Amino acid sequence: MKRGFRCEKAGKAGCRIYDGDVPIGVVENLRLADARLRRDGRVVIGTDVPLPLYWEQYMNHQHNERNAGSHGALHVLREEEDSLLLRCTGSSGSGDVSSSYIIAWERAKDPLAYVVQAEASLTVQEGRNWPVAYNPHHGELEFCNLWPEGTFVTTGGSKRYQCCCVVRGNTASRIAHHHLESSDKHDIQLNEGDMFTWLLEDENPVLRIESDQKVHAGLCAYMWDAHFAYRAENGKGEILLPSGSTYRARFSLFAIDRAEGKRILESAVPAESPELRTTPLYSPGMNRFSETGVPDEHSVWPWSTELPRGNSQTVVFARDEAIGFDDTRSLRISSQENATARWVATTLGPAFGGTPFRDNARHRLSARILTRELRGNVTVALRLHREGVGDVFRLEDYVMYHSPKVTESRWDQIEVTTPPISPPPDRIHLILEQEGTGTSWFDNVLYEQDD
Repeated sequence: MKRGFRCEKAGKAGCRIYDGDVPIGVVENLRLADARLRRDGRVVIGTDVPLPLYWEQYMNHQHNERNAGSHGALHVLREEEDSLLLRCTGSSGSGDVSSSYIIAWERAKDPLAYVVQAEASLTVQEGRNWPVAYNPHHGELEFCNLWPEGTFVTTGGSKRYQCCCVVRGNTASRIAHHHLESSDKHDIQLNEGDMFTWLLEDENPVLRIESDQKVHAGLCAYMWDAHFAYRAENGKGEILLPSGSTYRARFSLFAIDRAEGKRILESAVPAESPELRTTPLYSPGMNRFSETGVPDEHSVWPWSTELPRGNSQTVVFARDEAIGFDDTRSLRISSQENATARWVATTLGPAFGGTPFRDNARHRLSARILTRELRGNVTVALRLHREGVGDVFRLEDYVMYHSPKVTESRWDQIEVTTPPISPPPDRIHLILEQEGTGTSWFDNVLYEQDD
């Protein structure tokens, strides 16, 4: 069996990597994809979510001034039988910051297994600065965003991995794969030697921190990719990284087998996430808000909140356990000051593992509402996005359909129905909204499609 690392350049910022005649990775536009951690193993980092080989901010990372993936270049520094060394460089669009990644592809003790080591640096150029937006969930300066292939699937196929584990010395904590935005996924602090892994399959990817600066990581509740980053801003808002600021990070990637993964999993304790007991879960059909807790099914999604206008200190969102239309459960919004506050379900449709929306269908949302001392109004609404119309991440590019606004209600039913929608939407958001001050309860919420 012929072995030996070799690299074929593919454009200025790309290459194809081989072990003998076996393809083990592709770099395209400074993104690593089709990567294997064993010569005879499956692809661990796929093409759907490749691994960026440049620094970026978590917030607004698509913007070329918030990432250093522009003006990319890749250089082969060493190409030997048991070692391959690459250097990937990039910058922000304006060149205010520069990024460098030294990537070493080496053999582990097992000649068929690899260890991929990365040494990354970020520099704010002389005479420049870099605006950095605060991120409440983990560090702002991201040097690695890792999504193992198959961790989340929308339609068809089988999900890989059931959880993530954080290994610190002889202890391990388990983070379940569910879509609830829980505290066990936020601000995961990692030090040198700590490991983060996805479990449990025959081959399980591991990221190990090799640098001595504290890392503030986070696990995405949508598709369970992990973000590894440094803190630059500890308050709300935005700061400017000054000229000459430099950050360095080192990490390694490798795989462990099922036996080693099982040993870690059996010793792991669940990470703390007490808010799961009060998080309302969205369910197809009538929503009576009776279910909370850690779901058994990874396909369960939560109701979340939005505060387009108002102060988070004076607005309270809660799952009420004493008041309901035909039971003792509902969703509640209370506001002491004038505000616009919403409960929202944003996880319907094919992007979230659901069935596609039908063409030319009418969409209906109904709910029972109760108000108390309300100075303002209550409404329910449908927020729709169509494929190819603007940006799916920009709410300004969605169309809103509102029910009539209600000022006083004793568990009256309100509803909104759209006209026939064609072509069909690719996103639909369900909105329960209060404007003003006072308290509103929402119950028996039902979304339907009519031909």
